[in-house]
Amino acid sequence: MHSMSYHFLAGVSTISHVIGETCDATWNCIRQKVIPPSKTTEEWLHLAKEFEEKWDFNHCIGAIDGKHVII
Repeated sequence: MHSMSYHFLAGVSTISHVIGETCDATWNCIRQKVIPPSKTTEEWLHLAKEFEEKWDFNHCIGAIDGKHVII
């Protein structure tokens, strides 16, 4: 966060607050599309298996593309 603080000329606590608010806002906007509430345990395990078979990345049910920021 120090590098982002330097890059945006803002305090570390401000950057931390903005990151938290951004994550909350993103989650609140996409959670119903990403994680429908009606999934059973078996459905989640099936999604994880499909994701691992397709992308060779285990213990995961999906991914979001975006800007990568070191925190």
